[in-house]
Amino acid sequence: MPFVMSHINKPMCQNSDRKFEAAMHQRETGDGGLIEWDGWADIVDIGGNRGVPATFSFSHPGGPEQPAFRFDFGVQDGIPVCTNATVTAKEGVPVRGRDLRIVRLDDLLVSVVQAVAYRRDPDDPPGHWMRGYGPGEDLRYGVSNRRAAERALAKRRNRSPRNSVDLELVARTWLEAPKDGQEAALMAVFGKSRSTVQRYKRQAVEEGYLTEDEGRRK
Repeated sequence: MPFVMSHINKPMCQNSDRKFEAAMHQRETGDGGLIEWDGWADIVDIGGNRGVPATFSFSHPGGPEQPAFRFDFGVQDGIPVCTNATVTAKEGVPVRGRDLRIVRLDDLLVSVVQAVAYRRDPDDPPGHWMRGYGPGEDLRYGVSNRRAAERALAKRRNRSPRNSVDLELVARTWLEAPKDGQEAALMAVFGKSRSTVQRYKRQAVEEGYLTEDEGRRK
């Protein structure tokens, strides 16, 4: 799924006293996708003098022969993560495994974080976040946001303890995926190899998030 950012917001300011934003923000992407976040949401620090809304999302209608996608994101331990993924088939067009394999979730998450990120200067007081650098600085702002997003996701890849996997999300993704695309759905949501998501599914069975029968391929 191609993903092209259309533009970056004008500078905006958010602090504990005043908020210069509407309740809900939407950002269209060049390929028909939509990024949404609540302008009143808390901003969570992800490092590199960057923060993102506590929750934000990306949706895409898909092509004529593709399902629609929606991904919800949040922040865990200072790292942006996918918290939910929804795939909706179009009438008469079932969801196929190949539809799920086109989603490169980590690349998508970096692009979305690039779009929603706020910045703060090192000397700013806690809770003071701004959008943008100023007129004509959209490109520099976008590039620095992307670098911060890539660094934040790199931290996640360096943390891989067994108990860090969201097994509830594993189970839900497995049960909601189409018959021939369950492992592909897990790969898309978690950005991991087939062998790794197979291990996640076994953990979900072992810890009671899936029954033995549910854990078998449909």
